[in-house]
Amino acid sequence: MEHFTDTVMYEIELTSKYIKHMGCRLFNQLGFKITPEEYTALDTINVHNNICQRDLAKLILKDRAGTGRIIVSLEEKKLVERYVDTKGNRLVRKMKITEEGIKVLNSCYKAI
Repeated sequence: MEHFTDTVMYEIELTSKYIKHMGCRLFNQLGFKITPEEYTALDTINVHNNICQRDLAKLILKDRAGTGRIIVSLEEKKLVERYVDTKGNRLVRKMKITEEGIKVLNSCYKAI
């Protein structure tokens, strides 16, 4: 019987964590005010303005709770704004990028 630590799935998970760590280090070295996850969310919100959290989570391949934490962080940094809107017959909180968010995103585009 093979143990999990001896499988390809373990190696993939380990590689994924290493790449995430290296991305964070790169963003710190470049002096970005956001993390790679926040960058991914901010870029996606910029492309899909007025997106809801559920749709954002699907696009950035995160669960809703993790996406919520990223959105809260972006809100605290004043990079996105959330507002209540309707989708079908239900109320949803949608978001849009702020002017400050566009500035931060553009500085990332230039550096990357």
